[in-house]
Amino acid sequence: MSNPNDVEPTGVIAARQQLARILLEREVGQRLPSTQLLQQETGLGAGTVVKALRELQSLKAATLKARGHQGTTIEARHVGRLWSAAGLGTFVLVLPPPGPIEQQATHTAVRTALSKILIASQVEYLRGAARRLEEVYQGRANAALMSAGAYRHLLGTRPGIVGVNLGPGSYYADRSLVLVRRAGVELGPIPRVAIDRSSVDHTTITEATFGDIKTEPVDCPFIEVPARVLAGEVDTGIWHAMPTVIPPHLAGLELTPLEDLGVQLPHEDLHAVIVSMGVDAATNAALRELRPGEVQKRYRELMANLDLASMSDLTWPR
Repeated sequence: MSNPNDVEPTGVIAARQQLARILLEREVGQRLPSTQLLQQETGLGAGTVVKALRELQSLKAATLKARGHQGTTIEARHVGRLWSAAGLGTFVLVLPPPGPIEQQATHTAVRTALSKILIASQVEYLRGAARRLEEVYQGRANAALMSAGAYRHLLGTRPGIVGVNLGPGSYYADRSLVLVRRAGVELGPIPRVAIDRSSVDHTTITEATFGDIKTEPVDCPFIEVPARVLAGEVDTGIWHAMPTVIPPHLAGLELTPLEDLGVQLPHEDLHAVIVSMGVDAATNAALRELRPGEVQKRYRELMANLDLASMSDLTWPR
């Protein structure tokens, strides 16, 4: 049994949490506020401030150096240990519905980067970039994944958001956006086209694909596009292809990469962006541990055995 005398007083823990969060708001090399200013900011006594800072150093969460009249500077810090000392709990990342290999690579890279600095993470899935962003904006998640195109579209709707761009191929790989229809069946003069208006990407890409062609739009969650085509409820729709063991042609589907249809999409809009709140210093400090190159590396590893030139024979859209 533990000794009740070993339990830290709530006030001591609260003081350490406050100081840890202040350290997460600053970078290595920056100067800490004076003890007097820290007292005013936290409502703690001078002795408590000094003790909490010493404890954070003993936990190897930060290395501080007093420089006389120049104040105290942050010589080094460990974001994960500060995160733990601040009592911030699990890092929550909201992703689109699971499946695409690009998303798997991003998830793996984020989880690996956070685990290296001792931050536990969990993933939640939600359809629609705007809905994922709302989870971040309302403080129910630390960050959300979306395309750069969706991020650009939503940037003005939620002031204060910031994004980390993960580079080419990190959200939509080459030839992964496809048009789904029944194999051997020509589209009629006014095709019924699936469109998911809750998705910025699906709406934008569908409109770019069909342009001035007259269509009959049919509201449809993008995750159901292949099933709706097979059921005969729509004639065609855009999908994000992914590798599985069942080739689409065995189900009677035909997938055509949008590049083969001459559809021109802004290349930079196809990058992945991890979005957070600019005022959330702790989350952004943690995200700076994520290297876009690691996402690219993980993506290449996952794609190593796939032939994207024959994507339609290797993927099953769902």
